[in-house]
Amino acid sequence: MERSLKAIAILCVASVLAFPAAAQDQAVEAAMDAVVKAIVDGFNAGDAAALTSAYAEDGDVGAPIGMIWKGRSGIQEAWTAMLGAYKGSKMQLSRTSLHVASPDVVVVDGRWELSGGTIAAGHPTAGFITLIVAKQGDAWKVVSSRAKVPPSN
Repeated sequence: MERSLKAIAILCVASVLAFPAAAQDQAVEAAMDAVVKAIVDGFNAGDAAALTSAYAEDGDVGAPIGMIWKGRSGIQEAWTAMLGAYKGSKMQLSRTSLHVASPDVVVVDGRWELSGGTIAAGHPTAGFITLIVAKQGDAWKVVSSRAKVPPSN
Protein backbone atom coordinates (compact mmCIF):
# COMPACT_ATOMS: atom_id res chain seq x y z
CA MET A 1 0.00 0.00 0.00
CA GLU A 2 2.79 2.42 0.93
CA ARG A 3 4.52 1.61 -2.37
CA SER A 4 1.30 2.43 -4.28
CA LEU A 5 0.93 5.76 -2.50
CA LYS A 6 4.53 6.67 -3.31
CA ALA A 7 3.97 5.78 -6.96
CA ILE A 8 0.82 7.92 -7.10
CA ALA A 9 2.63 10.82 -5.41
CA ILE A 10 5.51 10.57 -7.90
CA LEU A 11 3.08 10.54 -10.84
CA CYS A 12 1.26 13.58 -9.47
CA VAL A 13 4.49 15.54 -9.03
CA ALA A 14 5.70 14.49 -12.48
CA SER A 15 2.46 15.61 -14.13
CA VAL A 16 2.56 18.98 -12.35
CA LEU A 17 6.17 19.52 -13.40
CA ALA A 18 5.43 18.48 -16.99
CA PHE A 19 2.46 20.83 -17.43
CA PRO A 20 4.49 24.07 -17.70
CA ALA A 21 6.76 22.44 -20.30
CA ALA A 22 3.75 21.29 -22.31
CA ALA A 23 2.22 24.77 -22.12
CA GLN A 24 5.52 26.31 -23.16
CA ASP A 25 5.80 23.89 -26.09
CA GLN A 26 2.33 24.91 -27.27
CA ALA A 27 3.28 28.58 -26.97
CA VAL A 28 6.48 28.00 -28.98
CA GLU A 29 4.56 26.04 -31.63
CA ALA A 30 1.99 28.84 -31.90
CA ALA A 31 4.78 31.43 -32.19
CA MET A 32 6.50 29.44 -34.95
CA ASP A 33 3.21 29.01 -36.80
CA ALA A 34 2.75 32.80 -36.59
CA VAL A 35 6.23 33.36 -38.09
CA VAL A 36 5.45 30.94 -40.93
CA LYS A 37 2.07 32.62 -41.49
CA ALA A 38 3.71 36.07 -41.69
CA ILE A 39 6.04 34.83 -44.42
CA VAL A 40 3.23 33.16 -46.38
CA ASP A 41 0.84 36.09 -45.98
CA GLY A 42 3.50 38.58 -47.11
CA PHE A 43 4.41 36.46 -50.15
CA ASN A 44 0.79 35.85 -51.14
CA ALA A 45 0.02 39.56 -50.84
CA GLY A 46 3.07 40.40 -52.99
CA ASP A 47 4.36 42.52 -50.10
CA ALA A 48 8.12 42.14 -49.66
CA ALA A 49 8.20 44.56 -46.71
CA ALA A 50 5.56 42.59 -44.80
CA LEU A 51 7.30 39.32 -45.58
CA THR A 52 10.68 40.72 -44.54
CA SER A 53 9.27 41.92 -41.21
CA ALA A 54 9.41 38.27 -40.06
CA TYR A 55 13.24 38.46 -40.24
CA ALA A 56 15.72 39.84 -37.73
CA GLU A 57 17.46 43.08 -38.62
CA ASP A 58 20.74 41.13 -39.06
CA GLY A 59 19.11 37.99 -40.49
CA ASP A 60 20.09 36.18 -43.65
CA VAL A 61 18.41 34.16 -46.38
CA GLY A 62 20.00 31.39 -48.43
CA ALA A 63 18.37 30.61 -51.78
CA PRO A 64 18.35 27.23 -53.52
CA ILE A 65 20.66 28.69 -56.18
CA GLY A 66 23.37 29.26 -53.56
CA MET A 67 23.07 33.01 -53.07
CA ILE A 68 22.87 34.46 -49.56
CA TRP A 69 21.31 37.80 -48.70
CA LYS A 70 22.23 39.48 -45.43
CA GLY A 71 20.48 42.10 -43.36
CA ARG A 72 16.86 43.12 -43.57
CA SER A 73 17.45 45.48 -46.54
CA GLY A 74 19.25 42.74 -48.50
CA ILE A 75 16.52 40.27 -47.61
CA GLN A 76 13.83 42.70 -48.76
CA GLU A 77 15.68 43.23 -52.07
CA ALA A 78 15.82 39.46 -52.57
CA TRP A 79 12.14 38.97 -51.78
CA THR A 80 11.21 41.89 -54.04
CA ALA A 81 13.07 40.20 -56.91
CA MET A 82 11.50 36.84 -56.05
CA LEU A 83 8.01 38.34 -55.97
CA GLY A 84 8.71 39.86 -59.40
CA ALA A 85 9.90 36.54 -60.83
CA TYR A 86 6.90 34.71 -59.37
CA LYS A 87 4.35 37.52 -59.84
CA GLY A 88 0.88 36.40 -58.83
CA SER A 89 2.11 33.06 -57.49
CA LYS A 90 0.87 31.78 -54.17
CA MET A 91 3.01 30.12 -51.52
CA GLN A 92 2.15 27.30 -49.23
CA LEU A 93 4.54 26.61 -46.37
CA SER A 94 3.94 23.78 -43.96
CA ARG A 95 5.93 23.05 -40.84
CA THR A 96 7.23 19.47 -40.80
CA SER A 97 9.30 19.58 -37.62
CA LEU A 98 10.31 21.85 -34.81
CA HIS A 99 13.37 21.62 -32.56
CA VAL A 100 13.68 23.88 -29.53
CA ALA A 101 17.45 24.36 -29.34
CA SER A 102 17.16 26.67 -26.32
CA PRO A 103 14.39 28.74 -24.73
CA ASP A 104 15.20 31.52 -27.22
CA VAL A 105 16.17 29.57 -30.37
CA VAL A 106 14.00 27.25 -32.43
CA VAL A 107 14.80 25.37 -35.64
CA VAL A 108 11.79 24.95 -37.91
CA ASP A 109 11.84 22.65 -40.92
CA GLY A 110 9.14 22.75 -43.54
CA ARG A 111 8.07 22.25 -47.11
CA TRP A 112 7.29 25.10 -49.49
CA GLU A 113 5.36 25.10 -52.72
CA LEU A 114 4.53 27.82 -55.23
CA SER A 115 1.62 27.69 -57.63
CA GLY A 116 -0.08 29.89 -60.19
CA GLY A 117 1.08 33.25 -61.39
CA THR A 118 3.97 33.68 -63.77
CA ILE A 119 6.22 30.78 -62.85
CA ALA A 120 8.64 30.38 -65.76
CA ALA A 121 9.50 26.93 -67.06
CA GLY A 122 12.45 25.47 -65.17
CA HIS A 123 11.96 27.55 -62.02
CA PRO A 124 11.62 25.57 -58.80
CA THR A 125 8.09 25.29 -57.50
CA ALA A 126 8.57 23.13 -54.41
CA GLY A 127 11.21 22.22 -51.88
CA PHE A 128 12.30 22.28 -48.28
CA ILE A 129 13.11 25.13 -45.93
CA THR A 130 14.86 25.48 -42.61
CA LEU A 131 14.20 28.55 -40.47
CA ILE A 132 16.28 29.39 -37.42
CA VAL A 133 14.09 31.59 -35.28
CA ALA A 134 15.29 33.51 -32.22
CA LYS A 135 13.38 35.39 -29.58
CA GLN A 136 14.32 39.05 -29.68
CA GLY A 137 12.66 40.95 -26.87
CA ASP A 138 9.02 39.86 -27.00
CA ALA A 139 9.09 38.89 -30.69
CA TRP A 140 10.29 35.81 -32.55
CA LYS A 141 12.32 36.66 -35.67
CA VAL A 142 13.93 34.53 -38.37
CA VAL A 143 17.69 34.94 -38.00
CA SER A 144 18.53 32.58 -40.84
CA SER A 145 16.63 30.64 -43.48
CA ARG A 146 17.73 28.17 -46.12
CA ALA A 147 15.47 27.03 -48.90
CA LYS A 148 16.35 23.86 -50.74
CA VAL A 149 15.08 22.19 -53.88
CA PRO A 150 15.19 18.41 -54.11
CA PRO A 151 17.53 17.08 -56.79
CA SER A 152 15.88 16.11 -60.06
CA ASN A 153 15.97 12.45 -60.95
